[in-house]
Amino acid sequence: MYLLAQTKAENKAIKQELKAIKKMKAVDIRKMKISLEEQIEEKEIEVAVSQKKTDTMQAYLYGMQNKYSELQKNCGNKTTRVYGVLSAVQAKGYYYRIQLGAFKNFDLKNKINKDDQSIQVEYLKGLEKYMIGLFFTLEDAVAYRKDIQQMGIKDAFIVPYKDGIRITHQQAKRALLLNLEH
Repeated sequence: MYLLAQTKAENKAIKQELKAIKKMKAVDIRKMKISLEEQIEEKEIEVAVSQKKTDTMQAYLYGMQNKYSELQKNCGNKTTRVYGVLSAVQAKGYYYRIQLGAFKNFDLKNKINKDDQSIQVEYLKGLEKYMIGLFFTLEDAVAYRKDIQQMGIKDAFIVPYKDGIRITHQQAKRALLLNLEH
């Protein structure tokens, strides 16, 4: 115990703690020990749960990246434009993506694997917008957004596109209604 102390003041404080413990009744020492063991056990459980959540999220993301890569392979040579930049997502027509966040001074580009096209960055009005997924139905986008939100990104939301250009939900809804009528 004395080895932990580095100063005279710390040595003195430890000696006072030991005197106080020596004056305690055995029952009180036992209660203190049980309390500390319970606290340690609670922390160990918290760590285990956090690790399990992390492992589950990593496995889920890995699975989603594989599904997304497969979807990209199936898109063929179609092209799309996102704000004038040729996008790695190769899709035409109406589709949806999930926006994970928009940041002004937050650079994830260098942390994202450049070969991994599952997360893309769009630039608009001085913001970097991080997008994920490619969904051809609103229902699929809603389900994926729920999964993303359950993983902790509560502000994730759905963004509609037409031929690679970001559009409003009203425009997407109007187009869907027109397609249903014809």
